[in-house]
Amino acid sequence: PGGNGGAVRGMLRQLKGDGAIGIFPAGAIATYRWDRGEVGDDPWSDSVVALAERTGAMVVPVYFSGNNSWLFHSVTAFGRHLRGLLYFHELARDLRRGNTLHARVGQPVSAKELGRFPDHASATQFLREKTYKLGEE
Repeated sequence: PGGNGGAVRGMLRQLKGDGAIGIFPAGAIATYRWDRGEVGDDPWSDSVVALAERTGAMVVPVYFSGNNSWLFHSVTAFGRHLRGLLYFHELARDLRRGNTLHARVGQPVSAKELGRFPDHASATQFLREKTYKLGEE
């Protein structure tokens, strides 16, 4: 994976030094899935579990609620980069309108607890479910 070595080393240094990082495990925010007819995520990466395992860091699930325009969801057909650029436009629009970004923060999950799962994929699925339950509260 290309030039990500420096970024990974920086994340490891930050976490081992009791710092915090923010990661969107799907690599982007959820968007409309034309094939399923609903808003949803890309598949979640196991990288959060791998980082926690490697550094002993806690994982704190955070659920962000909100809606984006149909323009935002429509550009998904043209690629993730355009969608990513348009996201900042959406955020600025909401702030100008006085809208608030809502986030629900869950209970921390220890690296030890994640290590009880048979593999990273199972632990990642656990974190995904835990995160989405926050949206139901």
